[in-house]
Amino acid sequence: MNTDKLSQSSLEYMMTYGWAILIIVIVTALLYRLNNYIRLIEWWL
Repeated sequence: MNTDKLSQSSLEYMMTYGWAILIIVIVTALLYRLNNYIRLIEWWL
């Protein structure tokens, strides 16, 4: 019974931090692409 609670809490821990890491990666990629588009627009101007 104790191992069930431990596995459930570890699964919740991994899911929470998994979503957080995924969001950080997506935001970083979007900012990188946005930076590239800004440089391209500045080059055209």
